[in-house]
Amino acid sequence: MRCCRAVVAGAACLMVAFSCYCLRAWHRDTLEIRRRLAPFVAGRTKASILDASVRYMREQVRAVPNDEYFLVPALSFLRPSALQVLDDGGDCSHQARALVVILRQFGIEASKRAVFHHGSAVHTVLVVTTDSEEVVIDPLFHFAHRYPDGRAIPLERLRDPLVFSQSLEWARDRGDLDRSTSYPRQYFLDDVRTIDWNRTRILHAAYQLLTQTIGAAAANRITRPYILEEPWLMVSLLGGLASAALLLLQRQLPRTPRLA
Repeated sequence: MRCCRAVVAGAACLMVAFSCYCLRAWHRDTLEIRRRLAPFVAGRTKASILDASVRYMREQVRAVPNDEYFLVPALSFLRPSALQVLDDGGDCSHQARALVVILRQFGIEASKRAVFHHGSAVHTVLVVTTDSEEVVIDPLFHFAHRYPDGRAIPLERLRDPLVFSQSLEWARDRGDLDRSTSYPRQYFLDDVRTIDWNRTRILHAAYQLLTQTIGAAAANRITRPYILEEPWLMVSLLGGLASAALLLLQRQLPRTPRLA
């Protein structure tokens, strides 16, 4: 029994070390992201930091598939970290993650939204909150949905396909969206949800339970947790919880009685 207690204690120590390693890696990535963006955002307001960050993504980050995995292949479901996306590019979901992390570094609230078409998630956009307004950003085509006078178009208005089509034309008139670009009709925002509940069986089961208890409308408004955009931080937290569970298990194991 003493051997079992020692093994469990050793596993807990390893998990603590792993958690600290991941936390240090997260801090390293955070500093590197701030260093890269600092020349673009220095001395700006939140609204102009948003515009500068979108421009940085447009000019510096490639819109390409990114098959990079986080840490080890077994954790590939966590997808690339924000820094990996800045280095190697990514699709709409990857670039949305990177932009969320960038904006959070400068005190700007941002969260991802899944765009659905015929019941399947096909695209990702961002909803960003600045000091004065809530702005919808397309992270793959790198433009904000705005009226000609610069005001942000609310997400609820963009659910109307006619308003959305107008927004695309206004973005082209501003030069934010190339006129040669064919914007996919399935990316229109007539069905937008905070979380892609169909991504895994566990999420789908959770969604079914939520719809039965609080209703589909309320379930679709649940905010996506920010920690999901920080794989290093999430794994560090899980490692800490695992080490705590192991220590609790060790305390429950019976001690070897001392010989008289």
